[in-house]
Amino acid sequence: MRAAIVFLSVVVLACGIAACAPKASKDDCTAACQKNLDLNQPAKTDAADPTAAVEKEFAAKIEQVNKDKDAALAQIDKELADKLAAVKEAKPPKKGKAKPDKKAEEAKAKLNTEYAAKKDAKAKEFADQIAALEKGKSEAIENAKAAATKAAEEAKAAREKAVAECAEGCIKAGVKKSVTDCQQQAASAEDFAKCVK
Repeated sequence: MRAAIVFLSVVVLACGIAACAPKASKDDCTAACQKNLDLNQPAKTDAADPTAAVEKEFAAKIEQVNKDKDAALAQIDKELADKLAAVKEAKPPKKGKAKPDKKAEEAKAKLNTEYAAKKDAKAKEFADQIAALEKGKSEAIENAKAAATKAAEEAKAAREKAVAECAEGCIKAGVKKSVTDCQQQAASAEDFAKCVK
């Protein structure tokens, strides 16, 4: 009889210890839920610089405008060279020293002045295009930064909400502290899933 009482006492004590195992606190549940999210979300790669794509896009556009400008200015230089070559100078006298041809010099000076103004106007036209692109680039960079900041804030808020909902479910389910401790120590999602006792 005495053996039966001792046996019964041991069984009751064992059942009591198992039933009275401490439940996980809110902090325990929160930490376990955060670990679960970390293990089940894809590995985060360093976020790409939100301005890099904008910089690259506008650098290509500005480079193209500069190429177009160089081609346009080269065309103006060619036209000037052709017109200067076409200016006829008076034939030098057969005897004596040749005098400078004032008409030809004046015509060349006039052409040089005219084409310098054309080049300046064309260069300003391209400078205005580049300035507009630079302004557009600045605005696009600000928009990209704002979008990246907003996306990061939304992701953070979504994570916080998911952790809070998970922790609330953990507390309501009465998960034992030993389970959340095991979950916090898990090295993989598979290890985490094994923490059920």
